[in-house]
Amino acid sequence: MLFAIAPRFCPDKIHRLAHFLEQKPPDFALAVEVRHPAWFKAPALQDWVSLLAAYGCATVLTDVAGRRDALHMVLSNSVAMIRFVGNHPHLSDEVRIEDWSQRLAIWLEKGLSEIYFFMHQPENDLSPEALTAFTEKLNEKSGHACALPRRLPKIQQASLF
Repeated sequence: MLFAIAPRFCPDKIHRLAHFLEQKPPDFALAVEVRHPAWFKAPALQDWVSLLAAYGCATVLTDVAGRRDALHMVLSNSVAMIRFVGNHPHLSDEVRIEDWSQRLAIWLEKGLSEIYFFMHQPENDLSPEALTAFTEKLNEKSGHACALPRRLPKIQQASLF
Protein backbone atom coordinates (compact mmCIF):
# COMPACT_ATOMS: atom_id res chain seq x y z
CA MET A 1 0.00 0.00 0.00
CA LEU A 2 1.17 3.52 -0.78
CA PHE A 3 0.96 6.09 2.01
CA ALA A 4 1.47 9.59 0.58
CA ILE A 5 1.96 12.18 3.29
CA ALA A 6 0.67 15.75 2.84
CA PRO A 7 3.26 18.28 1.60
CA ARG A 8 3.00 20.31 4.82
CA PHE A 9 4.09 17.33 6.96
CA CYS A 10 7.71 18.21 7.79
CA PRO A 11 10.52 16.29 9.55
CA ASP A 12 9.86 17.80 12.96
CA LYS A 13 6.72 15.60 13.01
CA ILE A 14 8.61 12.33 12.47
CA HIS A 15 7.38 11.14 15.88
CA ARG A 16 3.83 11.12 14.46
CA LEU A 17 4.98 8.95 11.57
CA ALA A 18 6.76 6.64 14.04
CA HIS A 19 3.56 6.33 16.10
CA PHE A 20 1.58 5.48 12.97
CA LEU A 21 4.11 2.82 11.91
CA GLU A 22 4.06 1.27 15.39
CA GLN A 23 0.37 0.48 14.80
CA LYS A 24 1.04 -1.26 11.48
CA PRO A 25 0.78 -5.06 11.46
CA PRO A 26 4.26 -6.51 10.79
CA ASP A 27 3.17 -8.32 7.63
CA PHE A 28 1.39 -5.29 6.10
CA ALA A 29 3.41 -4.05 3.09
CA LEU A 30 3.64 -0.26 3.10
CA ALA A 31 5.58 2.35 1.13
CA VAL A 32 5.76 5.92 2.42
CA GLU A 33 6.05 9.04 0.26
CA VAL A 34 7.10 12.33 1.81
CA ARG A 35 6.88 15.64 -0.06
CA HIS A 36 8.07 18.48 2.15
CA PRO A 37 11.49 19.65 0.79
CA ALA A 38 13.13 19.38 4.24
CA TRP A 39 12.80 15.56 4.14
CA PHE A 40 15.35 15.38 1.32
CA LYS A 41 18.24 16.94 3.26
CA ALA A 42 20.48 15.45 5.93
CA PRO A 43 19.79 14.39 8.63
CA ALA A 44 16.02 14.17 7.93
CA LEU A 45 16.48 11.85 4.94
CA GLN A 46 18.54 9.38 6.97
CA ASP A 47 16.10 9.55 9.90
CA TRP A 48 13.12 8.87 7.61
CA VAL A 49 14.82 5.98 5.79
CA SER A 50 16.01 4.43 9.08
CA LEU A 51 12.50 4.66 10.53
CA LEU A 52 11.00 2.96 7.47
CA ALA A 53 13.66 0.25 7.52
CA ALA A 54 12.94 -0.44 11.19
CA TYR A 55 9.29 -1.16 10.34
CA GLY A 56 9.93 -2.99 7.05
CA CYS A 57 8.48 -0.18 4.94
CA ALA A 58 9.64 0.98 1.51
CA THR A 59 10.57 4.48 0.47
CA VAL A 60 8.81 6.06 -2.49
CA LEU A 61 11.10 7.55 -5.10
CA THR A 62 9.29 10.43 -6.76
CA ASP A 63 10.57 11.44 -10.19
CA VAL A 64 9.08 14.76 -11.29
CA ALA A 65 10.97 16.80 -13.88
CA GLY A 66 10.34 20.05 -11.99
CA ARG A 67 11.07 18.64 -8.51
CA ARG A 68 14.52 17.05 -8.57
CA ASP A 69 15.04 17.24 -4.79
CA ALA A 70 12.37 14.57 -4.26
CA LEU A 71 14.37 12.07 -6.32
CA HIS A 72 16.52 10.90 -3.40
CA MET A 73 17.50 7.39 -4.68
CA VAL A 74 17.55 5.84 -1.20
CA LEU A 75 15.91 2.49 -0.54
CA SER A 76 14.95 1.29 2.94
CA ASN A 77 14.50 -2.35 1.89
CA SER A 78 14.58 -4.53 -1.25
CA VAL A 79 11.44 -2.95 -2.73
CA ALA A 80 11.53 -0.01 -5.15
CA MET A 81 8.37 2.04 -5.51
CA ILE A 82 8.74 4.74 -8.12
CA ARG A 83 6.19 7.43 -8.87
CA PHE A 84 7.13 8.76 -12.32
CA VAL A 85 5.40 12.01 -13.30
CA GLY A 86 5.90 12.54 -16.99
CA ASN A 87 5.50 15.36 -19.47
CA HIS A 88 4.61 13.23 -22.49
CA PRO A 89 5.59 13.66 -25.26
CA HIS A 90 8.58 15.68 -23.98
CA LEU A 91 12.10 14.37 -24.67
CA SER A 92 12.91 14.48 -20.93
CA ASP A 93 10.53 11.54 -20.40
CA GLU A 94 12.52 9.39 -22.83
CA VAL A 95 15.80 10.25 -21.08
CA ARG A 96 14.34 9.59 -17.62
CA ILE A 97 12.78 6.28 -18.75
CA GLU A 98 16.16 5.20 -20.14
CA ASP A 99 17.85 6.17 -16.86
CA TRP A 100 15.30 4.23 -14.77
CA SER A 101 15.63 1.10 -16.89
CA GLN A 102 19.42 1.14 -16.43
CA ARG A 103 19.29 1.90 -12.70
CA LEU A 104 16.66 -0.74 -11.95
CA ALA A 105 18.54 -3.38 -13.96
CA ILE A 106 21.58 -2.70 -11.75
CA TRP A 107 19.49 -2.78 -8.57
CA LEU A 108 17.93 -6.08 -9.66
CA GLU A 109 21.43 -7.54 -10.05
CA LYS A 110 22.23 -6.32 -6.53
CA GLY A 111 19.19 -7.97 -4.93
CA LEU A 112 16.18 -5.74 -5.53
CA SER A 113 13.19 -8.07 -5.12
CA GLU A 114 10.19 -6.01 -6.25
CA ILE A 115 9.52 -2.98 -8.45
CA TYR A 116 6.34 -0.92 -8.42
CA PHE A 117 6.46 1.72 -11.17
CA PHE A 118 3.56 4.17 -11.25
CA MET A 119 3.39 6.11 -14.51
CA HIS A 120 1.57 9.45 -14.45
CA GLN A 121 1.14 11.61 -17.54
CA PRO A 122 -0.71 14.92 -18.00
CA GLU A 123 -3.09 13.01 -20.25
CA ASN A 124 -3.53 9.69 -18.46
CA ASP A 125 -4.61 8.02 -21.71
CA LEU A 126 -0.90 8.26 -22.65
CA SER A 127 0.32 6.48 -19.50
CA PRO A 128 0.05 2.93 -20.94
CA GLU A 129 2.15 3.97 -23.95
CA ALA A 130 4.85 5.48 -21.72
CA LEU A 131 4.74 2.49 -19.35
CA THR A 132 5.12 0.12 -22.31
CA ALA A 133 8.24 2.03 -23.41
CA PHE A 134 9.65 1.77 -19.88
CA THR A 135 8.86 -1.96 -19.57
CA GLU A 136 10.46 -2.74 -22.93
CA LYS A 137 13.62 -0.86 -21.90
CA LEU A 138 13.72 -2.57 -18.49
CA ASN A 139 13.32 -6.00 -20.08
CA GLU A 140 16.10 -5.20 -22.56
CA LYS A 141 18.51 -3.94 -19.88
CA SER A 142 17.74 -6.50 -17.18
CA GLY A 143 17.08 -9.66 -19.16
CA HIS A 144 13.71 -10.04 -17.41
CA ALA A 145 10.45 -10.64 -19.22
CA CYS A 146 8.01 -8.36 -17.42
CA ALA A 147 4.57 -8.40 -19.02
CA LEU A 148 3.72 -5.34 -21.07
CA PRO A 149 0.75 -3.29 -19.93
CA ARG A 150 -2.49 -3.84 -21.77
CA ARG A 151 -5.47 -1.59 -22.18
CA LEU A 152 -8.75 -2.76 -20.75
CA PRO A 153 -11.94 -1.81 -22.58
CA LYS A 154 -13.55 1.37 -21.31
CA ILE A 155 -16.69 0.75 -19.33
CA GLN A 156 -19.45 3.28 -19.75
CA GLN A 157 -21.33 4.09 -16.60
CA ALA A 158 -25.02 3.41 -16.97
CA SER A 159 -27.45 6.25 -16.55
CA LEU A 160 -29.48 6.42 -13.37
CA PHE A 161 -32.48 7.80 -15.23
